[in-house]
Amino acid sequence: MKLRAISVTTLILFFALLSACSSGPTPPEKGSPAWLWAAAKETFAQGDWVKSTEHLGALTNGSSEFADKARPWELLLLAGMADGYIQLADAYELGGRANKSNPSQFRKASSEYRNQANRIALAYTEKFGKFQKAAKGDTVVLEFAFPKGSVGIPMGLGKIQQGIALPPPEATELQTRMVSRAVVMEICESLDAVNDPAKGAEALKGGSFSQPLAKFTLHMATDLYSFSQIYSSTKLDIPDKMKFLVTASGTAAAAAPEGKEKKELLEKIEAAKKKLK
Repeated sequence: MKLRAISVTTLILFFALLSACSSGPTPPEKGSPAWLWAAAKETFAQGDWVKSTEHLGALTNGSSEFADKARPWELLLLAGMADGYIQLADAYELGGRANKSNPSQFRKASSEYRNQANRIALAYTEKFGKFQKAAKGDTVVLEFAFPKGSVGIPMGLGKIQQGIALPPPEATELQTRMVSRAVVMEICESLDAVNDPAKGAEALKGGSFSQPLAKFTLHMATDLYSFSQIYSSTKLDIPDKMKFLVTASGTAAAAAPEGKEKKELLEKIEAAKKKLK
């Protein structure tokens, strides 16, 4: 009887130990910085840009060890999304001009996409200001996996530009592909791999990519100027917002090293300022 009791006790201890070993490390608590960082990576890999920005935004609004890593990633993602909607708005605007019999549906879509770009561009501008204040050192580290997607232009875009309406499922698919394409292109540019996803993927093969802060800032300044154009008189016609983004772009560009890209950007900014007076 005593021997049996010892055997049972031994078995209980064995299974308890086995269970402890198989359970692995405790996952991060939902909503914690570690959980948000992991969730951002997962949703980004799935191409769920909205969810990814929500997770990254929760991190950049805090002060955890993940906040600094999340800031440049969040900026690139927001910039890509805004650019995707800008391109869609411009395509539908062309479609409205081409379709003389029923331009209203194209104009409505153009307005909706432009307003979506406006919301993201303003969020980007706010986040960029916080990024500048929080920036440390002379280097920016991009720490995420290269996104899935193609830089090829979807066939549906040409149809829209010609004034050919797409069935709702195809229009939704076009939106998804255009935004994904813009995100990939934005990240490629930040990796010195313009329009070259293969080169961009190779740059992030190790899980991170370092870039001089001044160069990254110039990239962001270029985005700010690009976004300012949606407020022109022929688009949303909001001169105050246009002036705000143009000024922010100039301030950011001023700190960048001299070069052709900076010179061309500053020339555009000065021309825009003269028109706004």
